[in-house]
Amino acid sequence: MKHIIDPDTFERKEQIAFFKQFINPSMSYTSEVECTGAKERAKAHGVSFFLYYAHAMLKAVNEIKEFTYRISESGELCWYDTIAVLAIIRTGENGAYNTLRFEYDPDLISFARKAQHQIDTHTSSTNPYGEEQESQKNNELDVMMISAMPTLSFTSFCFAQRSNMESFPNTLVGKVISREGNEYIPIALNVSHALMDAYHVGKFYNRVTELLKE
Repeated sequence: MKHIIDPDTFERKEQIAFFKQFINPSMSYTSEVECTGAKERAKAHGVSFFLYYAHAMLKAVNEIKEFTYRISESGELCWYDTIAVLAIIRTGENGAYNTLRFEYDPDLISFARKAQHQIDTHTSSTNPYGEEQESQKNNELDVMMISAMPTLSFTSFCFAQRSNMESFPNTLVGKVISREGNEYIPIALNVSHALMDAYHVGKFYNRVTELLKE
């Protein structure tokens, strides 16, 4: 459910006014998250590793209020009860992909079962951005983006942006690497600095780490 925010009483009204003047008011982070044993736990649950960590990331986003704030292209402020995920799913050769929307469910198995069904029954489209464009057209900003690059580990990443006030979180997850007996996965994150600060980004990474270790 969408909730309109009064800009005059919003706790971050000064930050919004300040960052509106920036060409790029976003913050981009890349951090390794420990995921030792997460692949094995996903397999034990009968869940793909992608959906396993996607659920952890989506759960963290839904638990942190600042990640539910949005600014529309018209400047309307709002927040959502629940955030869904727009996931980039490979659908063909030579890297062809489509974007699918998965609704949030706090239960991992239920979430993964419904998401996997969407993946398995999805008909490939020549337009890889259909779901994303539909969300934008209908001003449905109750989403976060998750892309995966499982063949490459990276230490930084720069995201494309539509406008200087794009407000939904955008993420890219890389290849799992092993180091000194532990496993780590890089997660790049792009968020609006008008709506959150580094403190909230830190909460996201810490929570994802906790969830992947459960």
